[in-house]
Amino acid sequence: MIPPDFFDNIAPVLATGEEAYLLSPILYNITGFPEIDIFYGTKEVMIAYLDDFKKVCEKNNVKLNVHFGKDMMHCWGAMEFVPEAKAVRQEYFMALNPATSSQSLYRTPMR
Repeated sequence: MIPPDFFDNIAPVLATGEEAYLLSPILYNITGFPEIDIFYGTKEVMIAYLDDFKKVCEKNNVKLNVHFGKDMMHCWGAMEFVPEAKAVRQEYFMALNPATSSQSLYRTPMR
């Protein structure tokens, strides 16, 4: 859903001013970050940066949990029209707040 040349167009926008950090988290020191959960689709363009991000997390002593959506594209979990998105929602809630995710109103997919 996001072609690789999109990044050629968006990079100059993300790489200016205070928003430069949006270009890539692998360019910054993330020491002190809490545990990170990241969700990738196996068919998304951003997966190319996963190995580099793993190295940054290791270097900065940040625990990284990687979740994969088989054959999914970028942001697949946020797309209501993708059946797999509904299935992954509980994983999102667990990652955001493991202590209260079982009490979430969104535990079962809305119909």
